[in-house]
Amino acid sequence: MDIPWIRLRRGRPSTKAQNTVEFTLSIFLFISILFVGIQMGLIIIQQYALMHVTRESARWLAPHYDTDQAPLVAHVKGEAARMVTLRPNNFDSIVAEPACVWVVDRCTGRAGVQQIKLTTTYNLATHTFLSPAMLSAFGISTTARNYAVAMQQESP
Repeated sequence: MDIPWIRLRRGRPSTKAQNTVEFTLSIFLFISILFVGIQMGLIIIQQYALMHVTRESARWLAPHYDTDQAPLVAHVKGEAARMVTLRPNNFDSIVAEPACVWVVDRCTGRAGVQQIKLTTTYNLATHTFLSPAMLSAFGISTTARNYAVAMQQESP
């Protein structure tokens, strides 16, 4: 006796070609999500390293508020060189506010200021192994990252 619902439940047997196509589509999706996840993890690690370098440099700048821009840039790049994920030459800008006004042999622009703000801008474009177009499809930006820290000035 042939029952119709049993026959419908079995359906057509799948072919090897169908299995291959389904596997190819699903493995592409899986690998894409895996690579995007790895890339997001690397970007998050680099963002954390940028935060660390900026904070440490701001801590260094608080007692050394009378230094010029060149020693500050050297210190930031030196801190970045200690980090595994950052490249010292990828900093787009390193700005300390208020600006240093150089008079004779000291910076007088920051004297008497309560807070010193350090802002760093770092370019992540060289750190990505996926194309920027693919990352933007997932909503991930590879543009420069900004991070700012304000520290209380320490008296000498």
